[in-house]
Amino acid sequence: MHVKKKKHWYRPKGYEHITPRLSFDDYKFVKSYATSTNEVSKHAFLPLIHSTIKERRYKVVDSKTGRRSHKIVEKGKTKSTAKKRQIYYATHIDTQIYSYYSNQILSPKYEKMLSVRPNLSDCVTAYRRIPTGNDSNKGNAHFAKEVFDFIKLKGDCAVMVLDISKFFDSLDHSILKKMWRKVLGDNVITLPKDHYNVYKSLINFSYIEMSDILDKYDIKHIKELRRRNSSSFCADIEDFKKNFVETGLIKKNPFKNKSGKPQGIPQGTPLSALLANFYLFEFDNIVLSAIESCNNALYRRYSDDLVIVCDKKDAQYLQNLVMSEISNKCNLLIHLDKTKKYVFEKDKKNNEFSVKQILKNGGFKPNIPLEYLGFEFDGNRILLKSSSLSKYYRKAKRGVRIRAWRALEAKKKKRRKPATNAKIYRQGLYKSFSHLGRNRKRGNYLTYAYRAAEIMNEPAIKGQVSNSWKILNNQIDRYQKKYRLPK
Repeated sequence: MHVKKKKHWYRPKGYEHITPRLSFDDYKFVKSYATSTNEVSKHAFLPLIHSTIKERRYKVVDSKTGRRSHKIVEKGKTKSTAKKRQIYYATHIDTQIYSYYSNQILSPKYEKMLSVRPNLSDCVTAYRRIPTGNDSNKGNAHFAKEVFDFIKLKGDCAVMVLDISKFFDSLDHSILKKMWRKVLGDNVITLPKDHYNVYKSLINFSYIEMSDILDKYDIKHIKELRRRNSSSFCADIEDFKKNFVETGLIKKNPFKNKSGKPQGIPQGTPLSALLANFYLFEFDNIVLSAIESCNNALYRRYSDDLVIVCDKKDAQYLQNLVMSEISNKCNLLIHLDKTKKYVFEKDKKNNEFSVKQILKNGGFKPNIPLEYLGFEFDGNRILLKSSSLSKYYRKAKRGVRIRAWRALEAKKKKRRKPATNAKIYRQGLYKSFSHLGRNRKRGNYLTYAYRAAEIMNEPAIKGQVSNSWKILNNQIDRYQKKYRLPK
């Protein structure tokens, strides 16, 4: 069996930060520095940069007006349905230190812990490199297929999808420290100085808002950073102190528990995901034991998303156990509003499934498919999640709209000359949003869709994107006609 080579821990990043970018030419120095316990133990970690990414989501129907909107009203306040992702990223040298400790030191030890108990490694799927055996590693489609295949084989069953509330923001520092010691070895009483300094940098992290940086340097939009030729935001440490420390732009860890004490770690560093995984090590063990005590049940955890497949009679017991143990062992909570329950029933005559979603009041909604890791499953076929498909088409239409606007501006500037260049260039759009860009190195959404269809042996997925070429070209033709642009 050929296994894909593990990625190297040293991966220089291209973003602009407080300190200059690193290149592959800096590898020798960075390796010497990151592998020196003495240097890391006294290393001064600099503030992270924080940005909020908004992802527009579903529309909801107002119960009074009947209108669909991207906003909801909760407790008298209007709230957007957009999903906000809080991302923190470290300076370039800090990133490589985090990467080394994650990839070379802690990850192998965590994998060894998982391998001690049979089936435990199968339960934890996120942020790990799990080989498929075909020169690649498993992804969302593989993990979702495992759950769907289990449901098919089991037949009549209950499925619960649970979500840990504010996962990274709510990690208890004392539990994290205890688990860090456990990963290093049962005989480790206190964290070594270098590990303690890395740990301290994540629980007591400071950060600078990207919006404050843009204002400071009079940059109108974050995309303008790509056109800058500067190596970093600061020329040296004195420049950093003058522009950020003395101006009060540096903020402290914003996450607090009910007692007002700091909690949580930043999401986005190369080490954060691994810490979140071994934070839940004891919890995963307990849930697995409960699952193994039941009749032919399944437990999988993808980061903060949990799924359990079991007999209908065991569902409530397992849900109660998950909610109590996540609180007792991890000091975390299950997000009740995001908890979903489904019942699958198999018709013995035609071998077809029916599915219904169980509501909180005990009622149910028929024909509501299970949603898991970007897919929908009704027992009979697997589809791409409708919201992710809609997101793809929104991006494609937005891409056309932006290029059409640029072409229109070019046309206005060249009224006295033939507007030969004032057109919508299709090549870039085709690479980003059509099958012509599927085989590029990075690929596009259709790459993902076709790969998922192949992994799951589900032709219906290809059917979902079969009109993508037509929709994209219709959108281009529409703006060409609207703005009278040349073809």
